[in-house]
Amino acid sequence: MSAPGRIAIGGAVARKPGAAGHAWQFLQYLLGFRSLGYEVLLLDRLEGGHAAGIEWVRRTLRDAGMDGAYSIDLGDGVHAGVPRADALAFLRGADLLLNVMGYVTDEELLAAAPCRVFLDTDPGFGQMWLALGLADVFAGHDVHVTIGERIGAADCTVPDCGIDWITSPQPVALGAWPKLPAPRGGRATSVASWRWTSIPPTPPTPGRCATAAGRSPIPRSSPLPRTDTGRTCRPPPPRSWWPRACTWTAAAAG
Repeated sequence: MSAPGRIAIGGAVARKPGAAGHAWQFLQYLLGFRSLGYEVLLLDRLEGGHAAGIEWVRRTLRDAGMDGAYSIDLGDGVHAGVPRADALAFLRGADLLLNVMGYVTDEELLAAAPCRVFLDTDPGFGQMWLALGLADVFAGHDVHVTIGERIGAADCTVPDCGIDWITSPQPVALGAWPKLPAPRGGRATSVASWRWTSIPPTPPTPGRCATAAGRSPIPRSSPLPRTDTGRTCRPPPPRSWWPRACTWTAAAAG
């Protein structure tokens, strides 16, 4: 990659207004690349009602110091934020398009990017869809990156689908997460949501998550998890190749 220039990041932020944790997944990359000197642009799309989603993206990026750095495809060539023509020009001059879970599917936008990088932030889903013949979200990309840090390892049961994966931890823009005093009583609390799809004949086991060492229960209480290695985990369905890329690393508080 050349000296810092431009990077476009494709992802679904507008469709989940108010979902702060979801938005932060993309902000980590936007803020991270910006801190390295890159000019960044979020590429998103919306179908149906637009107002709440557009306002959510506008306010989120403004508050993060990236006012106006978004282009939301509303259909029929209309974009909120950066106009379509300017978004295409940005892509043509960019180092790469980082396409989170292949969310950008517009052929003209994809063709404008000199390098298309698929970023797998939900290890197991794309591989499962391809292995079952349901969908191929990996096609049309030049490079494939995953936060599933064991995909491609000899003992990893997640299929690599014949792809030469680059593994990378989920980044955290530490400047946006200042160190705070240890919580009273030595314990920290957090908020999370859990969901899974039951795959017959055996339902998944609630409260358990696939880890690098195998399947293990989520602890009821633990020291503060390190923000540079945290993952959002879902209980695994009964498939031998479900991802083991979901890890928790404890670090002492304070």
